[in-house]
Amino acid sequence: MALEYKWTINNIKCYSNYNGLNNIVKNVAWTFTCTNTDTNTIASVSSHSEFSNPETENFIQYSDLTINNIISWIKTQFSVDNLKQELQNELSRITLPEETSVDLPFQTNELIEVPPIIEEVVADETPSETTDEVEEESNETPSETTDEVEE
Repeated sequence: MALEYKWTINNIKCYSNYNGLNNIVKNVAWTFTCTNTDTNTIASVSSHSEFSNPETENFIQYSDLTINNIISWIKTQFSVDNLKQELQNELSRITLPEETSVDLPFQTNELIEVPPIIEEVVADETPSETTDEVEEESNETPSETTDEVEE
């Protein structure tokens, strides 16, 4: 699989003047794109980066900025390896075969008999309590039992 990566700068916002410096880059909206050149599929991630105020000695005039300057600033805020992995995962999802709905292989109006599930229940009660409770329950009338359930 041959992959090509590309950065695109979508928008730049600047402070017009700060500490005697003009057009200080504060926010850059960007897109990072990955193209699988074998299948011509594309995945991209977009975000923005905010930057702190520059030091006077490291300041690059706005007219002297290159895309490589800005991309190097973005790379200090994001893991490029993580971005690449995210895009590769998206490309993998894109290239999966298309899902389609199909008819069931059986008639839905057929009654399917499912065997019962039998579970063995072990009581934690002593034998005398169990015997007494069974005797008391057997002495109740059906109406008494129904009344207890309804409350």
